[in-house]
Amino acid sequence: MGTHFPPTDLDLGFSIRYKIQVLEFYMKFTRSLRQVILLFVISCLLAVAIP
Repeated sequence: MGTHFPPTDLDLGFSIRYKIQVLEFYMKFTRSLRQVILLFVISCLLAVAIP
């Protein structure tokens, strides 16, 4: 592990795939988070609007 090789196509492909997976996970996470926040805001507005 000490010796440093130039990145091969395999390593490069793996890192790109890994970044895409992380990005997709992040997008899914933020989307669900946004839905949760939206539901929370709507329920708060309804609670305020309907006494």
